[in-house]
Amino acid sequence: MPTLADLIAANRKVASYAAAQDRARNLPDMPKPHTLVAGTAQVWRERALGQRRQLLSTQGAERAAAAVRAAFAGPPHPDVILMLVAQLLDCYPADKLNSPEAFFDTLAFDLEDTGFSNATIAAACMDLRRTSKFRPSIAEVLDRCEAKRAYAAGVHAGHQQYSERLKAVHLTLHHTGGDPDPQEAAAYSPCPEEPLIVAEYAKGSTNQWWFDLDLNPDLMFRQTEAGEETAEEWRARFHRMKAEATADPAALRLRIEGAHGAQVGRHLARTYHKRSGLGRRQDAIKELERLSLARHPDREPKDLYWAWLAGADTAFRRRFAEFEPNYQTDEQRRYERDARERAEREARLRQYRAPSKVRA
Repeated sequence: MPTLADLIAANRKVASYAAAQDRARNLPDMPKPHTLVAGTAQVWRERALGQRRQLLSTQGAERAAAAVRAAFAGPPHPDVILMLVAQLLDCYPADKLNSPEAFFDTLAFDLEDTGFSNATIAAACMDLRRTSKFRPSIAEVLDRCEAKRAYAAGVHAGHQQYSERLKAVHLTLHHTGGDPDPQEAAAYSPCPEEPLIVAEYAKGSTNQWWFDLDLNPDLMFRQTEAGEETAEEWRARFHRMKAEATADPAALRLRIEGAHGAQVGRHLARTYHKRSGLGRRQDAIKELERLSLARHPDREPKDLYWAWLAGADTAFRRRFAEFEPNYQTDEQRRYERDARERAEREARLRQYRAPSKVRA
């Protein structure tokens, strides 16, 4: 039979876990695994470590959830109910009751009949002793027990959301270098073959093909004619690309260099399309050539130089066409207008340069 100290300890565990859940709700969300990129990996790692210090451990959260289930589940013990009711009524001065024994027995019977657990009744009696200045009625005791049971049910329901928060933090730490706590790393270590695990293959130059989603747009979920790519299709393509990267390191090196250039090309497209004037695309192409020479002086090595420049130029033209779909038409109209105005000016100049006798 549980003692009063056991029931008080159970309520304190529920309140402590509820406070932990409240702290977790105010924390910012972690990114999804497939959105982690190398450029922001360290930033997200620092944020995840900060959240990790504010959260319970995986085992601690499971123990807290088990304590909530154990405290607020199961049938009540009759002797415990009698002890709690007697303690509650002894805290109030004697008042005018027709039959105190009948009130005592009825309250104990109603509490046992409603099926409230021992911890729920103990929490309600403790709350009533501290808040009610007069002896509560049976209905007030039952209402307070119902409120305590609903509170515990809400805490238990919040365990799923708390576990998702822990999972997101663990995934972020796992993908950006691992959890510094060995026990936590062992408690939750996702499968490296899962297609959404990005940074598992971003560690070290040997896995540079999976270095950055911005540099590897092919690794994102793609839309097919039948709809979005399934996890099985993703996994098959994942292993195929991994095998290709291992089989041909030279081609992989060129592909990565082209991906770096494509990233620069997309950035310049976003920058130059906001400028005024129809010559901005030509200016951006000249800027790409300047940046390619800055990255590979004297165009050496030639294969990497041309791979970077080709990737940057292709990505820039494609992205710029998305931003400026009518650029070619507007540019052609400008050239035609300039040519027409130039022809008109030349005709006027020829007219006024002619001798006066000829004009007469």
